[in-house]
Amino acid sequence: MIQLDEAWNLQQRQGNQPSIIKAVVQAFKKECLCAAFVCFMMINGKLYCSLLMGNFIRSITENNLGDDVDKGEIFFSAAMFGIVTAIIVFLENWYWHLAFLIATGIRNTIIGFTYKKLQSIALSSLQEINVGKVINLISNDVNEIDKGFIQVVPAVLSPYTILMGAIFLWGFFSYTTIFGILSLIGFLILSNYLSNLSESIKSQKKCNH
Repeated sequence: MIQLDEAWNLQQRQGNQPSIIKAVVQAFKKECLCAAFVCFMMINGKLYCSLLMGNFIRSITENNLGDDVDKGEIFFSAAMFGIVTAIIVFLENWYWHLAFLIATGIRNTIIGFTYKKLQSIALSSLQEINVGKVINLISNDVNEIDKGFIQVVPAVLSPYTILMGAIFLWGFFSYTTIFGILSLIGFLILSNYLSNLSESIKSQKKCNH
């Protein structure tokens, strides 16, 4: 909370309108970068694991497990696939653990920061505010951070994942890869549109009631 308070005060001293989002990013910058690095390594491991699986399958299908098959290459690919898979599992669990700790820290810090700011309000104004109710409302809102933060880093790194996947697939499918990527992007846009449309319909129904 001290780091968040310092970031907030720094924005005020610079003459800018304070932003809680900017202050949170500044306060948890190191933790977020650590989680992003772990997620980045996890994604690279999954991409490399896909290449190993492709080479493993190609070695088997091209030779039909005959006498011409390079058993050393197959054993090496299988061993590397197992090692990389174990590393991916470790990195994935480590990322989820870090993301949960960071999200929990952000949530508690925002609640504590808000409570501190409410305590600094003048007594005449404080009598008109139900501090407990305000904190309860904020607690309910920031609970969504746990769900949202975990998906933030993979979403930020998704362009890199798509690009690297396209590079790997280009040698196998050529121009068809572009069509696949465009279809994926189109599906994501359509999914986002339908989600927003569904939320707007729900909001209208609530207003009507």
